[in-house]
Amino acid sequence: MTDRRIDDEGPPGQEASSRGSRAVLTTGPIRLDAEARTLFDAAADEGVFLLDEGVIAGCNDAACRIFGATREQIVGSTPAAFSPERQPDGRLSVEAAAERIADAMAGNAPRFRWRHRRADGAEFDAQIALKLIRLDGRNLVYGSIHDISEHVRVERQAQQTETLLRALAEATPAGIAFTDPEDRFTYSNPALARMLGYSQEEMRGMRLEQIVSAEEFSRLRAITAARARGGWSSSYEARLRRRDGSEI
Repeated sequence: MTDRRIDDEGPPGQEASSRGSRAVLTTGPIRLDAEARTLFDAAADEGVFLLDEGVIAGCNDAACRIFGATREQIVGSTPAAFSPERQPDGRLSVEAAAERIADAMAGNAPRFRWRHRRADGAEFDAQIALKLIRLDGRNLVYGSIHDISEHVRVERQAQQTETLLRALAEATPAGIAFTDPEDRFTYSNPALARMLGYSQEEMRGMRLEQIVSAEEFSRLRAITAARARGGWSSSYEARLRRRDGSEI
């Protein structure tokens, strides 16, 4: 397989190096038309690559930076070659990549997370988007890649914090609950469920007015609205209604 260049269109036989710095190495005689050049040139901060029958046929500078590799190292390889053997879900990268590429070749536009591996072996999380394009009379897959490692790190940290808080809430003897903007319970701990005579499953999705009187509900709504406007927190008493109708 001989490396060629994806070039700005110019006179036949003119060397790419004399026509500017937007050339991208490819594995075949693919010429960029005006639309394709725009896609590559406009993606200065976004990794961009072209796939020809599952093989990387071109990439931009941003993709090289993301993978920590030269174009010579990237072009002619496959997405799976820059991935660990298996994805976080346990699937073989080579099989999962082939499935995603086939989806794009079928005319869909898949967007998904992917665990990639840089040239130095370091793994990172990426957001990938693929779409089918017609270029130089051939069907190719145009792909974009974003390094989302920091986003995933923050997301995992938030999940760990939520898990810790939930464990504390499950163990405390005090009643704790969370509601959504429509006053539906999204979570209630075992203590509150026992106080009110419900199971945690039964309370999930219940509305606040189901466990308070109409008058008490109006009062609580006024308090929460004031807290939301002022950005402050407070403690207050409330009369709750048990399943059997008694109040606490």
